[in-house]
Order: sequence, then structure tokens, then C-alpha cells
Amino acid sequence: MKDLKFNFKEGKQRVIKMLEEHIDNFTHDMLQDIRIVINEDRNETVDQIEDIIESIRMNTNSCEKAIDKVKQAKSIAEVLDATENTCYEEMEEIVLNELFGLESITRED
Repeated sequence: MKDLKFNFKEGKQRVIKMLEEHIDNFTHDMLQDIRIVINEDRNETVDQIEDIIESIRMNTNSCEKAIDKVKQAKSIAEVLDATENTCYEEMEEIVLNELFGLESITRED
């Protein structure tokens, strides 16, 4: 049997990095959406842009709160709880993969 070692602090850093990358990717994608809306030149352009900006704010705020909670987490359960209200809330496998530094928990070879 293999002796598996797990560094919780490093795992939390991987989860934080995942959340930070999500903020960056989400913001980038939403800014692309703004460019598309501007190019469409419709009457509701301003409203659509305001909605997109609000989505960026809400996503960033949720992920930043999650990052703070992950930093304070003292258990695996607390790390999972930290992702509540983020896109990872129902994606425990992805969070655990990052936490443990695994490719996939359910991967079949």
C-alpha cells in the first residue's frame, strides 16, 4: 500500500488559485460579452452592459469571500463549505481534486 501524504496548507493554496483563476476567466468572458453587445448596437445595450457588470461584481464578490473562508479553513469540510454561493458549490469533486492535488477522483483508466 502506498503511503499518501497530504499538505493541507498547499491544498488550500491550490483551491485559492482555482478561485482566483475563475475570477479572471469569468471577467474576461464577460468583457467579451460586453464587446458583443456593443457591436450589436441595440436599444437595450446599456441595460445589457449594466447586467453584465453586475454579474462580474457578484461573481468576484462571491469568490473573494470564498477565498477568505478557504484561508481560514481548518478542515476539508470547511473548504467545501467555503465554495457555497460560487460556481463550485455543487462541484465538490473539482474542489477536492484541487485540494488533494489529484487529476480526478472518479477517473477511469
